[in-house]
Amino acid sequence: MIRKIIGLLGLTFTLGYGTINAEWLSVECSAYTPHESDTITATGEYVHVGGVACNFLPFGTVVHIDGCRYVVNDRCGIDDCIDIFMNDHNQAIEFGRQIKHVYIER
Repeated sequence: MIRKIIGLLGLTFTLGYGTINAEWLSVECSAYTPHESDTITATGEYVHVGGVACNFLPFGTVVHIDGCRYVVNDRCGIDDCIDIFMNDHNQAIEFGRQIKHVYIER
């Protein structure tokens, strides 16, 4: 399912109430703004900071990138990428495309 992801490390933690799975991925990340997309996400929400578009994770998945928490609420035109919503077009251009270490809550 995940074809071009650069690295994958699965971690499993056992707590008193069950098992929590989490993993770290090295993923290409990009940024988008309302200028490049609709203002409504694939989940029916208005685009907002804290939302990301991703084709390989289910809606509602929580990811952490550079210490910030995001929720998958949209799909993007690029497979194997996480597209981070930003309000500022210049900030998105400056962000460009980067490989980031992403923590995925499972």
